Amino acid sequence: MTPDARSALSKTIRGLRQRLLLDLHAAVESAYQVQLSVSQARLSPLMHARRVRLEGWISEQVRASGDSDSPETSTPELRARLLADIEKEAAYTLLNRLIVIKLLEASGLVAPAVVTGG
Repeated sequence: MTPDARSALSKTIRGLRQRLLLDLHAAVESAYQVQLSVSQARLSPLMHARRVRLEGWISEQVRASGDSDSPETSTPELRARLLADIEKEAAYTLLNRLIVIKLLEASGLVAPAVVTGG
């Protein structure tokens, strides 16, 4: 692969990764209404339960980090970083699942073709 092609591929992959993370962040904001408190968010019972679990996990991570009292990392900033980390993990999980489905389709083990034919 030529250096120009490698550079173009790298730039494309970084752009796609950024787009995926932005889209996933927008989906999380929309689905869980994270900009509002849990009590203010108008969520279905299922989404409310998931939001409470999400908030509980984030609170536990804040407590476990021991950084919540640090002046350079305030709790809202730490919570936002932890939420971004969760979104990044979800993006990686989504991509891994799509790759596995694509491989299963290529092997003829899944019918109908969801990724290839979709």
